[in-house]
Amino acid sequence: MLQAIIQTDVNLFILLNAIRHPVMDWFFWLVSQLGNYWVAVPAVAGGVLIMSSRKNILYKALFVLFVLTVNGIITAQIKLHVNRPRPVQYFCTTSGIPKQLGMPLKIFPPEERLDSISGSLAGEGLKYQSFPSGHTSTAFACATTLILLLGMKYWAAFAVAFLVAYSRIYLGLHFPLDLIGGIVVGVLTSLALYGVCRKAMEE
Repeated sequence: MLQAIIQTDVNLFILLNAIRHPVMDWFFWLVSQLGNYWVAVPAVAGGVLIMSSRKNILYKALFVLFVLTVNGIITAQIKLHVNRPRPVQYFCTTSGIPKQLGMPLKIFPPEERLDSISGSLAGEGLKYQSFPSGHTSTAFACATTLILLLGMKYWAAFAVAFLVAYSRIYLGLHFPLDLIGGIVVGVLTSLALYGVCRKAMEE
């Protein structure tokens, strides 16, 4: 059963990852950066400071930092315990799997500078665990937190989060199940911490 799920996951990755265009390469590389912790924290905290009412505005900004930090810790711990290989590792070490992924595009910024790499194959530097997707987890924690703090009128944050999630498959960095795991972790972490901290922000 588990093997069938994994094989379906791999097949779906190959199908989605094969949809490519030079313009999309750059677009999804840029979109993927929105799931980077160091981009998400100032962007979302700054948005909350600007768009929310003056009441407890500092607590709300600190809540964003708290949620994304805890979410990052939880995601990292799950990664260590599950220890699922990235697509590049899986395709290079699994016998009988067709090498359907191309090499990374040389023109994209290197991993060590911008915490990502673009192209259809995860390149040098992406040697960490795959499940769950940290960028996806961060993006959905951001979207959920924004809606909890500012209201459903900011539902478009989930559309952005879905684009971040898809970018991880497009760039060849995660399997679909990694994204599902990231979505679950990000949303549940945000909901749970909001339930704990809600009274302090509303007083």
